[in-house]
Amino acid sequence: MLEQLGLTKEELSGEIDAVAEDVAEVAEDVAEVAEDVADVTEDVGDLADIIGTPAIEDDPNTEIDESQDPTGLMGDIADLEAAGEYA
Repeated sequence: MLEQLGLTKEELSGEIDAVAEDVAEVAEDVAEVAEDVADVTEDVGDLADIIGTPAIEDDPNTEIDESQDPTGLMGDIADLEAAGEYA
């Protein structure tokens, strides 16, 4: 079989070792990317908390009260609007 490939046993072993090293490097890269994605996900969550959510009015067609006060910056803006300081 080695003759068909045109390789010696040592050459084939070297090629296998090279591929194994490449695979290990790719695995390390994937782990680093996964960490970066986790960091970005955390940052997006932090930004979402800072921005907050808008006020939600109750749907009168349901029995459940879905109303919700605004939070974060949206809550600050709503407070300023209510005080007449922001329009």
